[in-house]
Amino acid sequence: MGDKFSLDLVRDLSRRQREHGLRSDNYSKYVGHCSTRLKTIRSGLRKANIEIPGTSKECIESDSLIEITDRRQLEFILLSAERSWAKCMLLRDPPASEDNIDPDIAEVRARHRHHAHMRKLRKAARVSSLLVAYTRATSDAFTVLSCIGYHSYLSGLLAVEGQDFALGLDFLSVHLALYGSDVSIGVIDPFIAQDKEFQPLKELQTRYAADGLRRFCRYQISASLDQPRAQLDSVLDGLEKKAVDAAWETEGIVALVEEAAKKPEGTVGAVSAPIAPVAALPRPLFFDLAFNALPTRDLTARIASEKAKLGVKPQAPTKAQGQVAPATAAPAEEPEEEVGGIRGWIGRWKKK
Repeated sequence: MGDKFSLDLVRDLSRRQREHGLRSDNYSKYVGHCSTRLKTIRSGLRKANIEIPGTSKECIESDSLIEITDRRQLEFILLSAERSWAKCMLLRDPPASEDNIDPDIAEVRARHRHHAHMRKLRKAARVSSLLVAYTRATSDAFTVLSCIGYHSYLSGLLAVEGQDFALGLDFLSVHLALYGSDVSIGVIDPFIAQDKEFQPLKELQTRYAADGLRRFCRYQISASLDQPRAQLDSVLDGLEKKAVDAAWETEGIVALVEEAAKKPEGTVGAVSAPIAPVAALPRPLFFDLAFNALPTRDLTARIASEKAKLGVKPQAPTKAQGQVAPATAAPAEEPEEEVGGIRGWIGRWKKK
């Protein structure tokens, strides 16, 4: 299908989301950015007489792939999935204009908004599967690994929204095995150079919140399991390991990692650290990470620690706070210096 095209999906997505509204959860701004960029790519491809990949349901289900001759074609598919995901997230919460309307009308609008939310999420998952198919045929191994993890997250989010928690746990486990989380290293983590200012994987993990969705799936599945509480963790860990092992076999993850590790330094996807054979999934205790305990310090101690971080000097307690201030000796008054002339006479007269 032509030359191999590289797509630095993780760094590209993280930079786009950070610069175009998602730092403050402004999904409408991000939708506008994706639409503008899609329009630019579409006009550029038409001027160059390059075929534009279709992202409709019919094009995806037909399994007929066009020839990829330009990197912008892959970027077009990626931004189509991102725009559908951003529109889905935009429809998640009711707008502020519906705060004081009739409850019956609000219920109807909420139902319509939920169906639109699910339609956009289904389209995002379908387009991401199309992106995986194109990158397998035209891109390098690192790009394929990134797209498989991206598709796994969108499919897992769709399953969770559709109340299919077992399927959602399978997809999210694969995503976390590839992308990693706060307590584990993913397969593609060694391939991405990160610095203190720009950490793309950590930013995506924060915005996607895949680990929190995974723990929510574990909690929902545990309610339907007829197992004692002490054995729930081992049963759920077994389900996650089974899903990851199945994905490793069907997707050919090991072969892709070995191929990506052969890339020379300085190229996109070049390995920057030793690669573990299989990334270990985070396996927290059932309720410890799902429901973090509040700090044991009281409010006064927490306020004092926050002020210490900001460099604010603590003030002595007063009698109004129920504490008696210790008696201290009054400081001795220093003798004032005599000032001569009219200024000195006026000053002495004011004191009298």
